[in-house]
Amino acid sequence: MTTKSFRADVFRVVLRSTVRAMGTSGDFHPPHVRLANTPPSVMARLQASFGDWASRNAEPGLLRQLVALLTFDGVPGMAVGGARGGTQGRRQLTFTSEAADLTVHVLNESEDTCALDGIVLAAHDTDRPYRLRLLDAQSGEPAVAATVTDDFGGFRMRSIPSGHYVLVATDIADEISFGPIKLRSDG
Repeated sequence: MTTKSFRADVFRVVLRSTVRAMGTSGDFHPPHVRLANTPPSVMARLQASFGDWASRNAEPGLLRQLVALLTFDGVPGMAVGGARGGTQGRRQLTFTSEAADLTVHVLNESEDTCALDGIVLAAHDTDRPYRLRLLDAQSGEPAVAATVTDDFGGFRMRSIPSGHYVLVATDIADEISFGPIKLRSDG
């Protein structure tokens, strides 16, 4: 179902509910009440207005909050079959949750900074990207780094100082915490 058809379906439900609330059912009309068809130009304006409102208010106020479990912590140079890796100076971490899995490589950039190169694999079929924020695990300070996954769930974060972090992935329904992730430039 496309977003446009979903919005049209929601609009129809709202319209029927309004008619029912005025004292008539969607199928029965008392003889003294005659409901006319909405002119196409008015219907188009209503649908466009609702579409604009829905696009601005797409995110619900409540997200399901999940904490992912660390299922693999590889030493530099070791790789899990099928995942990217095996290069010197990389550490591979794999996390799993009910909504998505994360495989991330920690790369040494310099003496003081690291980079994250990874992929978020959604458990459900979705074409929505995940917004990713790297938060300080101890202080909960705002994002040290932030990005959005690409069409395949891939992402990169660069120039991250050594420290303890939590990677938070958010989509339309879920907020998943992956971590803590300890980053050190020496692996």
